[in-house]
Amino acid sequence: MKKIAITGNIASGKSEVEKIISELGFKILDTDKVSHDILNKDDEAKKEILSIFGSDILDNGSISRKKLAEIVFKDKDKLTRLEKIIHPLVFKKIGEFFAQNKNEEMCFVSIPQLFETRTQAAFDKVLLISAKEETRLKRLMKRNNLSEDEARLRIDIQMSESLKISKSDFVIYNDKDLNYLKEQVNCALTLLRLLP
Repeated sequence: MKKIAITGNIASGKSEVEKIISELGFKILDTDKVSHDILNKDDEAKKEILSIFGSDILDNGSISRKKLAEIVFKDKDKLTRLEKIIHPLVFKKIGEFFAQNKNEEMCFVSIPQLFETRTQAAFDKVLLISAKEETRLKRLMKRNNLSEDEARLRIDIQMSESLKISKSDFVIYNDKDLNYLKEQVNCALTLLRLLP
């Protein structure tokens, strides 16, 4: 089984690529969804997060991702502390996912913080989804209902896209329409099958 990481900076279009790959019949794990589940379904993690951030991040008894994001995108120390709780639990889930699907030809894990967490060695190939910064900025403002300053703050905290491109095996450019994106995904899948 080939273990493929899908990564890319915020609002680059990873979810759309995940959807295309999933529709083609491949198994895919979305670590964003895993992280969201951990926030409210893992009692130990929730307790630890509340001890750091306080009960202000709660919304009807659940941890509000929006409130949490507003804090961590302005405070790198708190972001690091949150990641130390979440990341080991996410990687446990990735291990379970690979074990459950060991007979598949290829398995995909969408992991936005792949390079930031220095975990690319756990995968056979890295597929980066790329989009121009202005495109990502517009998408992020629209998707998350953010001001330009708030959106830029989230974009600027991430590793530069050019550095991520240099570290990836394949790059899919997502600045055009859906058909163009599908063509690139199919091309990348063909190459992934052929390459050792």
